[in-house]
Amino acid sequence: CDEVRGNCICYDGYAGSDGNGAVGSRPDCGYVNAAISACPGIIPCNGHGVCDPSTFRCTCQDGWGGGACSLRTCPFGKSWFSYPSADNIGHNQLALCSNMGLCDRDRGICNCKNGYFGAACEYMNCGGGSG
Repeated sequence: CDEVRGNCICYDGYAGSDGNGAVGSRPDCGYVNAAISACPGIIPCNGHGVCDPSTFRCTCQDGWGGGACSLRTCPFGKSWFSYPSADNIGHNQLALCSNMGLCDRDRGICNCKNGYFGAACEYMNCGGGSG
């Protein structure tokens, strides 16, 4: 999938979905429009996962994701902006790149927005001073 453009080039037998597995206009390859007889990828699960022969679904190794285990995963951190989960407890939800960066699926790293840093963009650069 091309996250910049927001669309995917689907393997044979897959097409855009409605977001719930039925055929639709989303360019996500989430609809299966043919009988599946193998796991996705030229090499099953692109060599980054294990194919379940009964469902032809991939279980990806750590660090890999997507239906065909072809996308690097990025770290999750506590969300900078989320609803509190209880009184006196906030920002408890985990979010990809802490919602303060974009995941580079080719390299598996977060590209943080200005003012944020860390593997999951979990730290804020307060600027000036050292403490």
